[in-house]
Amino acid sequence: SGNMGVDGLSIFAGLNNIDKKNDKEDGSAKNLGVTYNFGSLSVGVSTVNVETAETAATQDDLDTDHIAVAYAINDSLSAAITYAETDGTLNNADVTNTEETTMVSLGYNLGGLGLEVSYVEIDNVAGNSASDGDAFQIRTVGKF
Repeated sequence: SGNMGVDGLSIFAGLNNIDKKNDKEDGSAKNLGVTYNFGSLSVGVSTVNVETAETAATQDDLDTDHIAVAYAINDSLSAAITYAETDGTLNNADVTNTEETTMVSLGYNLGGLGLEVSYVEIDNVAGNSASDGDAFQIRTVGKF
């Protein structure tokens, strides 16, 4: 990761290989992304590939593309929206419906404690058009 000499820019890349252990599948993950901060506004995009390689018949190969925008409303309050799409193969069969995830978050800084409130909506969970979901989360974060 680094900023390539450009203030506000962050570029990252990662690679993870997993060797079979304890009856788990071999696998790998690749992650590439870039974020840029325009003062109070930050924009980021990334792509992630996760692959298992047990056997050809059970291989999963999923690609997820993310885009996120965050805005610092003031020193204490921030808001963000994230959108992601996941497509690929599960058990070596094409995913018929792209999984789509949308999340909206608000964060409030209380000094040494942060409060985050998020709502996420997922359409076509695991590529299944009959499976949608949503979640609401309230989280506290200690800042020392």
